[in-house]
Amino acid sequence: MMRLTGDLALTLKACADGHLAQTLMSAGRHTQLGLSDYVAITVVVAAKGYPESVRTGDVIARIEDANAVEGVKVFHAGTSAKDGALITSGGRVLNVTAIANDIATARERAYEACSKIKFDGMHYRKDIAYQALNTQGTI
Repeated sequence: MMRLTGDLALTLKACADGHLAQTLMSAGRHTQLGLSDYVAITVVVAAKGYPESVRTGDVIARIEDANAVEGVKVFHAGTSAKDGALITSGGRVLNVTAIANDIATARERAYEACSKIKFDGMHYRKDIAYQALNTQGTI
């Protein structure tokens, strides 16, 4: 999603209304969907016990700090709100996605953002995109 270009909402509405061809012709180039040249890396932040016996109800903090990292967006998966707090409610809690011009920078951004998020029992893989970097001779 972070690499998507064009107006997704307008395109989906036009599809639903059965007017995609007309919408594309009248709205112009900004409506056409495509992918940017950026690289995207996603790291899944998981709850304690994932994948076997997942613990839920842990308070999640500092997502806004993670979202402040350049090129990063944190997507919610296993989260809920309770008493005004954001809590874990599933095994795969968050998806931290970073975009950049190259794999190394996207990976660095994703892991920087992950390090800012806090909740008891959180864990995530440390080897995402490692193989891609290794084949490029970056590591």
